[in-house]
Amino acid sequence: MLTVYVERTSFIWSEISKRKIPKKNIDLLILGDSQITSGISPTHLKKELQKLKKDFHFFYYPRPSEQPEGMLILTREFRKTFDFKYLVLNISPVTTSKNLISESHKSLFQNFSPFSTEPLKDFDMGKFYFKNISGYCYYFFLQGFPLLKLNSNLSKEMEIVKSRTLDKKLKDTVEAPIFSEWENNFQKNIFLKNLFIQSEFYWEWGNFSKSQNICIPKKSPPGL
Repeated sequence: MLTVYVERTSFIWSEISKRKIPKKNIDLLILGDSQITSGISPTHLKKELQKLKKDFHFFYYPRPSEQPEGMLILTREFRKTFDFKYLVLNISPVTTSKNLISESHKSLFQNFSPFSTEPLKDFDMGKFYFKNISGYCYYFFLQGFPLLKLNSNLSKEMEIVKSRTLDKKLKDTVEAPIFSEWENNFQKNIFLKNLFIQSEFYWEWGNFSKSQNICIPKKSPPGL
């Protein structure tokens, strides 16, 4: 799939949207943004619960650039399949103010989240995600033409080579920065894809080494 070439946050949204949803009720639902992604390890949490001999079931569903509106939609969608006793949300000033992250969230929701009727049924929710009637129409249009969902990630960086100079510029084009960027995205996203199978979507943000969830003390304290 072409999603392995998109930038990191979009890839994570795409991958977690494929996650198997519980079919029975659980005790705890954990939602949040990249702070949750790096802050709560499902594997570690399971071990701690086992020590306490607690039969406690939870579902961990973090998404970078998450917003309260996105978490509300998730809870509504999940309740169509399962219910939960407790809910943990990661909410900070960043997630409750209008900024670049909230704009990024809207794009991620439209392009990399499973189709939801919630913004269509809830006027305030629809007003948040769609500026006007054209936004609603485009959301429906994307469902029929999924390749367009990759447009903001891939096509904006493409530069078309004129046919008359194709032979002359082919080598330069192949070696252009955009191809290096796609290759870089591919390598990192494949790493994340394999990691998420084991970690259940826990990831120390920006850490592309095999050492995850390990505290490594600094040799010297940071400067003031």
